[in-house]
Amino acid sequence: MKPRKAVIDTSSLILLDKAGVLEKLSVIFDQIFYPQHVKTEVTRKGKARSTRQKLSSFFSLCKVGDATRVEILKQDNVDPGEAEVIVQATERAISTVIMDDKRAQKKAHRHGLTIYDTKRVMIELDRLGLLPGK
Repeated sequence: MKPRKAVIDTSSLILLDKAGVLEKLSVIFDQIFYPQHVKTEVTRKGKARSTRQKLSSFFSLCKVGDATRVEILKQDNVDPGEAEVIVQATERAISTVIMDDKRAQKKAHRHGLTIYDTKRVMIELDRLGLLPGK
């Protein structure tokens, strides 16, 4: 059974777009959320313009309720976008996050979250025969 919802960070969002599989995530997830900081990072990076344009109704912007928890994670050397991903997932009772940074993954795991890194997403899409050129 596929995880119903996930929260994604900037690097995973951009990498999955570059791999040409962003639209295929709906086969694995019912809905993916991205925090405000992720939106800001994607907007700021000119090379991610195509990624911004693909953020359809399947992807939903979410805002952090507890900024203090984000600050605590940032003080523990977690990137702001990844900190928001972890906080958003816990605030929304979403059990799955998509992120590649090992430090952030450890923090997410400590919060009881299931980690999907880009590699795991690609393996799952390959298993389903959904990778480009397959």
